[in-house]
Amino acid sequence: MRIGAGAGLFAGAVFAIMLVAAAAMNGQSPFLPLGMFASLLMGEGALHTLSSLPMVVGTLVTITLSMIFGAIYGVLIGFLSQQTRSNWAFEALAGLAFGAALWLINFQVFGRLLFPWLASGPQLVLVVAHTLFFGVPLGLIHATAAESDEAAPRED
Repeated sequence: MRIGAGAGLFAGAVFAIMLVAAAAMNGQSPFLPLGMFASLLMGEGALHTLSSLPMVVGTLVTITLSMIFGAIYGVLIGFLSQQTRSNWAFEALAGLAFGAALWLINFQVFGRLLFPWLASGPQLVLVVAHTLFFGVPLGLIHATAAESDEAAPRED
């Protein structure tokens, strides 16, 4: 679970950087993604303020959710064999699928029910961010960790 949370933190940073870059490239505020995360706790108003509070809250929400989702992925992938977990291609695809599931659950289910302002965002950018910029790095970090576990000498 420790590797999962750490991997989630790293993948969450890649994810957040991609969203900030995408917002800036689309002529939006680069702080918009953090405002979106802050809106989970602060409501839709977090998207429409120039205060630094949404940026702090958004950062903390991003870190927390990334670690939680990384830990969940770690638990799920932990049921597989060491050989499967150290397969980079498998982990990349598993991470991609996990990221797609996160987008589906978070934006298409919970977002539409609880946070409708999030469902009106650019869904293509969000699905790409979740799959390629969160899920794939998450899976590859796990493959690297599994590989190093496999190479470590065993104490018998």
